[in-house]
Amino acid sequence: MLDTAFCQLHRLVWTAIVPLAVFSVFLLILEAFLTQPAIAYVVSIGLTTLTLAVFLYFGKRIRWSFNYTVSPLLIVALGLVIKIAVFVLFPVNFVSDSATYVSLANQLISENSYQHGNTYAYWPPGYPLFLYISHLGIIPVSTSTIFIQNCLIALIASYLIFQLTHKYHSRRAAIIAISIFTFWPTGLFGAPDAYKELLLMTLLLLSVYLYTQKSGVKYHFINGLVLGFCALIQPGTILFVSVFVVLNWFKKLQFTNQLGLFVCLLAGMLSVIAPWSYRNTQVFDQFVMISTNGGSNMYRANNEIATGGYIAKGAIDISHLSELEQDKRGKELAREWIKNNPVDFFHLSFIKMTKFLGDDSTGIYSILKRSAQQPIGEIPYYGLKLGANTFWLLLWLIIFFCREKLYSLITSDHLTATLSLSFLYFFTVHSVFESNAKYHLPAIPMFFILVAILIAERVETFDNK
Repeated sequence: MLDTAFCQLHRLVWTAIVPLAVFSVFLLILEAFLTQPAIAYVVSIGLTTLTLAVFLYFGKRIRWSFNYTVSPLLIVALGLVIKIAVFVLFPVNFVSDSATYVSLANQLISENSYQHGNTYAYWPPGYPLFLYISHLGIIPVSTSTIFIQNCLIALIASYLIFQLTHKYHSRRAAIIAISIFTFWPTGLFGAPDAYKELLLMTLLLLSVYLYTQKSGVKYHFINGLVLGFCALIQPGTILFVSVFVVLNWFKKLQFTNQLGLFVCLLAGMLSVIAPWSYRNTQVFDQFVMISTNGGSNMYRANNEIATGGYIAKGAIDISHLSELEQDKRGKELAREWIKNNPVDFFHLSFIKMTKFLGDDSTGIYSILKRSAQQPIGEIPYYGLKLGANTFWLLLWLIIFFCREKLYSLITSDHLTATLSLSFLYFFTVHSVFESNAKYHLPAIPMFFILVAILIAERVETFDNK
């Protein structure tokens, strides 16, 4: 009974998300040019309906094919050449969050301390600690070292994508998955920037790899170590372990086995998180597990002037408070607003969903506009942004066309269910907290593998005719 309900709910969620994603892409494009939100909504609904109908019609009549004999090394090498060209042609300076994380890492290297302004744990420590370790504690972090490091991280992600997809499906699906990841516009353009999401997505992919390909106490403990470091990078991932808990239940493992696996994962996570929690206890004289920014973030994302994306402060300014008081007061204000304004909260959640699903041009914005030493003109910028979102839209249209196969796989195939729940985890989290294009990045490799499997299934259908 519960298994059936879970499968039906899983199917229902994807049935809603796919057209919502297509709608969101059109909506965010139109909102940039139209001043009347109502008109943007109506036109987006019309374009979504038309696009889905046209793709459904022609998708059945086009022969799907893909050359899977090409070497994955050649694909990765070509992507690397493009990244090097972007790095050379568009020099950047670190700004915003990237600048803060690099500053914290260099502070660790030069002073062996962790502090930003008057805060000691507002910024999660995972990414600066990783930069400190990867730079051997002595090499200053720079745009060049970040670029080299990001290219190496992407190579590791490519390897994991290929191995995971090849083992669980086919070489064809693996080649498709690695091709999508390699030529993903944000990946091509974003390599020079210090954004933690690239590291986070690779570690989460490693976690999924360990969960699906390895068994036993040792590997579950190692997986816990990986998840623990993910939580230090982005505390919102601390409950990602719930994905594996749900999957273990779905696989109908004995309760004692489920409990044992969960304990191993939890032990690994605590082994990584506990030292930082102890440091925080020494600094604040009270328990702070990872960071103190949760309350501020939660309130800025849930108040009467919230937009669904980033805003500097909420309706009530709490920035004058200490970081601990901001954390506590922010959570109180957010919960109070949600409780007293349920309709506004759900409307705001819908807006957050559209921001999460409707754009995938983070790398282009970061390198060509926000961080660029010489930002490019509006016309080429919007042209590249449109290209990136067309790429993103096409992936969602493929899922829509292959939705029946998706529904079948998520109820019968262990890997597909894992990939699906991984993406839905971040979709759910950022329906409550702040949302924009960068927040779906941690689940991007899992999403790409999912699309690749569906394409491979469709190609095999034609090959067998």
